[in-house]
Amino acid sequence: MRPFAELVVEITMLDRQIVVVGAKGLAKQAGVGKGKLDPYAIVLLDDVEVGKTKVAQKTLDPAWEATFQIKVPQGGTT
Repeated sequence: MRPFAELVVEITMLDRQIVVVGAKGLAKQAGVGKGKLDPYAIVLLDDVEVGKTKVAQKTLDPAWEATFQIKVPQGGTT
């Protein structure tokens, strides 16, 4: 019986930087602290959480300036 050949797989991972700057004009919600929110953003990559901003207190126009470093497979999600 002939032995199986050895399979060599190399996946090159690429560094990516995601910057969440902010949001403007979020919708007011009835019954919530004079219409102000405590928003935050969640960064998803292929349905997996890769980052989450801090909560911006009592605003409809949050500014986060949050930077997240992630690795993705070359030729995969960009």
